[in-house]
Amino acid sequence: MEKRGTLGGTCLNVGCIPSKTLLNISHKYHDAKHHYSDLGIETPNVTFDLGKIMNKKTKVVDNLTKGIEMLFKKNKVDYIKGIGKFTDPNTLLVEQLDGSTKTLKSKNYIIATGSEPNNLPGGVLPVDENRVVSSTGKLYIYINFFLFLD
Repeated sequence: MEKRGTLGGTCLNVGCIPSKTLLNISHKYHDAKHHYSDLGIETPNVTFDLGKIMNKKTKVVDNLTKGIEMLFKKNKVDYIKGIGKFTDPNTLLVEQLDGSTKTLKSKNYIIATGSEPNNLPGGVLPVDENRVVSSTGKLYIYINFFLFLD
């Protein structure tokens, strides 16, 4: 079961993989701008295209999520897009992404809960992605800060 709609959880969809892809691109940009001349490669007008960079990150994530989906199909693993809760030890009630519900019965389940940002108790510092940011929000701050340092 996957509530995001694509397999791979937080790491693959919005965390580790996108940030490492962007970090790799930023290193290449920095090297081209500052270190290629040390090798005799002159690149005086190095620029970047943010749209292409973000498209590359999206393609990397899409390829990996589709790869997981292909492995599921190949190994005859079904997955449901939605949020579930157990009604008894063998029955799972799933609210699917389209709003419908589905009841599953099985002797065995694999539970991979993933992660979600959580506010501190009492609502003192709610995650607003401005003053208090989630890990996903932090990723986009890093994109804007590090990717374009000269």
